Amino acid sequence: MKSTDLASTSQKTGNQATAFDQIRSHEIAEQERTEKEISLFERERLSVARTKQDQEKKAEEEDREEARNTLKEFKESGMTQIIKEGENESAKLVQDLQKAYERHSPAVVKELVETALKTSFSIAE
Repeated sequence: MKSTDLASTSQKTGNQATAFDQIRSHEIAEQERTEKEISLFERERLSVARTKQDQEKKAEEEDREEARNTLKEFKESGMTQIIKEGENESAKLVQDLQKAYERHSPAVVKELVETALKTSFSIAE
């Protein structure tokens, strides 16, 4: 080989090493950038998940509070109405029983007296 060929070969090798070094440094920089973006995406995903969880927790607590208020309102108004209806029904039943007693009592008394008299006469005989 001639000296010019050697110089040319060493220059090519130097350029190749420099090109490989540049490619390698670009790959490292790209890998670092990718890892950084993945890390940022992961942080954002976790933040969104926490926010969603907090919103669900808040909505659940609001639902519970609404249910408590509804139950409280029912106890205050609905239960009172149900108790009044029950009292009215029981008063009506008592009145119906009283009327039935008044209708049937003369016949029952008459039957009792007749039975008592028959028993008394059968004993006397």
